[in-house]
Amino acid sequence: MDINLLPIELSPARTAVKFAKSIKKAIIVAVGFFLILTVSGIIFIVFLGSQVNASVAKQKSLKQNIGALEATEQKIFIIKDRISKIKFALSAKNAADSFQTVDQVLSTLPPSVIVNSVEINTTKTAFSVLSKNSLSMASFLNSLVTNGIYKNISLTGFIFTPDRGYVISLESNE
Repeated sequence: MDINLLPIELSPARTAVKFAKSIKKAIIVAVGFFLILTVSGIIFIVFLGSQVNASVAKQKSLKQNIGALEATEQKIFIIKDRISKIKFALSAKNAADSFQTVDQVLSTLPPSVIVNSVEINTTKTAFSVLSKNSLSMASFLNSLVTNGIYKNISLTGFIFTPDRGYVISLESNE
């Protein structure tokens, strides 16, 4: 029991005291609610930060995988293209003969003559050779004529550059 020595006129009204106590309780509840909300917000922000970091790491990993798959896809596309060209060349009625003929010509190349390119299709056989000096190129042309492998052969290109040497392109329609 509280003893109040103050005169009753100076003491606060009972309704004001009850109101102050209820406001005090409401403030305590509001502060508690605010603290719970603040802690929940901080936990939520930390959780979202970890999710963002995990997503960024996963994105980097997926980008690396896509880069590796792009290179593989390019290789597969090139291989498919080469296979289709080989199938087309082998399906030609005289392709095997053309391959054998070109093989005979290229197997008799002098040591200093290098094959630059070979093209075989259903209508013609074309190849170009490269040599650093004119003597080895003349030897190659002489062996080509004396072998009699081709009945008809056309010179489609003759290029000389000091750094590469002689490049001769030949074509046969047989």
